[in-house]
Amino acid sequence: MKRTKNENGEGSITYQMRNGRKYYTGRYTLGYDTCKNQIRGSISGYNKKEVQTKLKEKTLQISQGLLNNKENLLFGDFFKTWIYTFIKPNVSIATFQKYEADYRLRILKSPLENASLSKLNQLTIRKTLNYWLENCSLQQASQVFGRIKTCLKSAITQKYISTDPTLGVSIKKDKTIKDKYKHFTSEQQDTILKELNIDTYDPKDMLIYIYFASGIRLSEGLALSWPDLVEGGLNINKQYTKHTEISEKGERKVIQELGELKTPSSYRFVPLPDKVLTKLKNYKKLQDKYIKTKKDYKNKNLIFPNQLGDYLDRKIPQNRLNKICTKNNIKGLSIHSIRHTYATRLFENAVAPKVVQSLLGHKSIETTLNIYTHVISKKANEEVNKLNDLF
Repeated sequence: MKRTKNENGEGSITYQMRNGRKYYTGRYTLGYDTCKNQIRGSISGYNKKEVQTKLKEKTLQISQGLLNNKENLLFGDFFKTWIYTFIKPNVSIATFQKYEADYRLRILKSPLENASLSKLNQLTIRKTLNYWLENCSLQQASQVFGRIKTCLKSAITQKYISTDPTLGVSIKKDKTIKDKYKHFTSEQQDTILKELNIDTYDPKDMLIYIYFASGIRLSEGLALSWPDLVEGGLNINKQYTKHTEISEKGERKVIQELGELKTPSSYRFVPLPDKVLTKLKNYKKLQDKYIKTKKDYKNKNLIFPNQLGDYLDRKIPQNRLNKICTKNNIKGLSIHSIRHTYATRLFENAVAPKVVQSLLGHKSIETTLNIYTHVISKKANEEVNKLNDLF
């Protein structure tokens, strides 16, 4: 059918003949794509007045910003809006920080940043994966790829796109066998404990000592105050967090706060050996003497404060442990390894898995049993080796 020019100079309304009747089409501009080409929409029908009325309504909606331009939406913008609107209200601060870091460090400057969401295809996804593999670790690339998939599922649910462009695109798997449950051997533990200054007032060293004696999480130890030390042990009922909150505008604000624990099972009582309790009582006397010598000390009644009485930065005990490990040629272990070490020592002394679960505050017994299985498999090898003398 032959298309005519605009009828009687009536702007963007044109018509063509269909079945012997005039079929009208009104066109409007939604915006511009990344190449600065117009993105247009249309309204059609046999009734000219109806087309004119609907065209005016669309024009008004566009001028008021009420019409969503899905065609012009870039993936980078969509991902940023998605994490702040859908992810942030439903996850922990630490988890959201991972999403925000993915946007800032992985998506920005990647092929995905300025890709049109509605036109996203496997080629762009593949190019992006190649870009990540060149600029970050395989583990980081795999994690952000997983979050991209979740984001695109949300885009499908919201009807921005109809198909998932990641289907058929995969990232190579890390075949490196990693030891999830790294822990200090008994000999390494003894070496570290001997290096700690626990007979003088040194909060960071005493904190590491308590980690070995209790298996509590780093954030739980930083939050401990003296009322949490009760007869026989520690009441674990809060955690200290310090994080940088980043707004959608990129504004940064450092937040320090005491928060709820990871799960209901994390709230627990952890008994301490008598020798450890004695050390803590002596440490308290040393702390009281120290406070009297500091005029600018702000006493928050913390067990392990910094020099001015505020919360100890989590990097301080980790750095101290790193120095001790480096000095003694102990490699690949961290503060969190102490938690696995505590569990390992319990299992080595035949403590029941359910008791270990309670002491560690694990939500699931499976988490505890994974450590247990890890320890048992190593112990089995040691026991079998004892048969060498028989053959």
